[in-house]
Amino acid sequence: LVLALAALPVARALAADPTAPPTPVRTVTDTYHGVAVSDPYRWMEDSKSPEWQAWVKAQAAHADAVLARIPGRDAMRRRLLELADAGEFMGSVEQGGGRLFYLKSEPGRGNRRLFMREGDAGAELLLLDPDALPGIGRPDQGHHAIDFHSPSPDGKLLAVGISAGGSEASVLRVYDIAAGRFLPVSIDRAGLNGDIHWRPDNRSFFYNRLPAPGVDGKGELYNKSAVYLHELGREPARD
Repeated sequence: LVLALAALPVARALAADPTAPPTPVRTVTDTYHGVAVSDPYRWMEDSKSPEWQAWVKAQAAHADAVLARIPGRDAMRRRLLELADAGEFMGSVEQGGGRLFYLKSEPGRGNRRLFMREGDAGAELLLLDPDALPGIGRPDQGHHAIDFHSPSPDGKLLAVGISAGGSEASVLRVYDIAAGRFLPVSIDRAGLNGDIHWRPDNRSFFYNRLPAPGVDGKGELYNKSAVYLHELGREPARD
């Protein structure tokens, strides 16, 4: 009911202002197995073209103008931000060696931090703050996030995926908990991993990796990812 009521002013505003920037139609027709399939907006697939970027900016400006006319929108936005920042949220819980590892969202913070507990009753310990990691959280490198984390079976090592700028292009690192530092291993193109699968030896794991770009800087990317085995101390190029 609340969502429905909130949508009414939006619907009225849209109905009163049918002046959205026009969208060019350039139909391209392909035939598959004897069936003609038409695509009127294929030109929009080139997201780097000046025309597409100008269209997106014009649509965004129009949307901003329409939404700005909704009565009470600023007050609603402030209240929603207050509610979204009212408490802590814990998720992505993993176990290893009797330890619990989890990401936590906290009031006043825009980035999830990684914590650890020694069993259910242990004290909470902050392991990784993506905004404060040496060489990662520097202002000139922009926003970073922890995408996934997987502890070794004995809970002494932690495989962590870290990405920059909201890219979800994870770089896989391994954190030594006792030493409080990352091991030298760094594996890029690890963005498809939800977690990492350690072997019982606590020294090796399986992971998914996207293919390297071709000589033109492009490639198949998501079509041809593969599963690799990494052993600590070995160069990722030999995985």
